[in-house]
Amino acid sequence: MKYHLPARASQQISALCAFFARRGDRDRGASLVEYVLLISLMALACFVGAKYLGSQTARPYSGAASGLNG
Repeated sequence: MKYHLPARASQQISALCAFFARRGDRDRGASLVEYVLLISLMALACFVGAKYLGSQTARPYSGAASGLNG
């Protein structure tokens, strides 16, 4: 089954494809997705480190929390 698009729709699709092709050619550094992945990996490393240290970090945190409560 073949679909036939009107000429105007075909031109718009071609223009949109050309726009994305031109945009993909330029390197502008890291994108937002890469920054989010980097920050999430750093946060995960912090959580794993705190979990690994366990009781060594529990005492200072509980002391700080009780100091905040009053």
